[in-house]
Amino acid sequence: MSLTLNNLNIVVTRPVHQAGSLCAAIEREGGHAIRWPVLAIEAIELSNQTSGFLAELSAYHRVIFISANAVKYGLANLAEAEKNLQGMSVYAVGKATATALKHAGINQVQVPLIASSEGLLTMPGFSEDTITGQRCLIFRGEGGNEKLAEVLLSRGAQCVDYAEVYRRLRADSDPVILEALWQKQALDMIIVTSCDGLDNLFAILGKKNAIRLRATPLLTVSKRVAEYAKKFGFNKQLLIANSASEEDIIATMQIWHQKGNLS
Repeated sequence: MSLTLNNLNIVVTRPVHQAGSLCAAIEREGGHAIRWPVLAIEAIELSNQTSGFLAELSAYHRVIFISANAVKYGLANLAEAEKNLQGMSVYAVGKATATALKHAGINQVQVPLIASSEGLLTMPGFSEDTITGQRCLIFRGEGGNEKLAEVLLSRGAQCVDYAEVYRRLRADSDPVILEALWQKQALDMIIVTSCDGLDNLFAILGKKNAIRLRATPLLTVSKRVAEYAKKFGFNKQLLIANSASEEDIIATMQIWHQKGNLS
């Protein structure tokens, strides 16, 4: 069997509890996955407002989960989540989020072809004709992107409320690990899947590593994150997977590697 990522050293910056399956997929293809989280995720105590939204869940016409973490921590606050969401219009931002919902027993989940808030907005359920007068609830982390809500309100949604159920923290990863790989010219790629992740990546590594970081191939999972990466100076070796799923990330790396684009 051909190992399509043979001997590549690939840094996975996902939170610890979310990195396992991607690391395993990289290693099945012969790569070396370096677990180096830039984000840590923790549950938060629900605000009175969010508790009120969850108590009135049946009043919403659209329920949107913005990430797998939103599923994990959101459903933890819903007694009999499967029963409460039964028959509702439930949307997931991408495949990984939809899979998390299905594992929780929620099978009637709608997913956009393009895994992003922009992808959600192209779906029939969010057109002006169908969203007018509708109430929407978005499960997310603290301080997420506002664009989805803004567009839905501009299209006539009655309200868009947030159930904020977790927070993102900067992880305490050791820069020496990546510095040692750079010193040996053996760091082939870094995977970052969010804008917060990019902020933390630069903050943890500091100014002394900024030049080497910008010279390292970077793989992201959406155009929005890629555009944000360009503001940090990533341009030449910036890859965009079709989604945050392991399959799409691996496929993007395989194509890149087969073309001989090694650092």
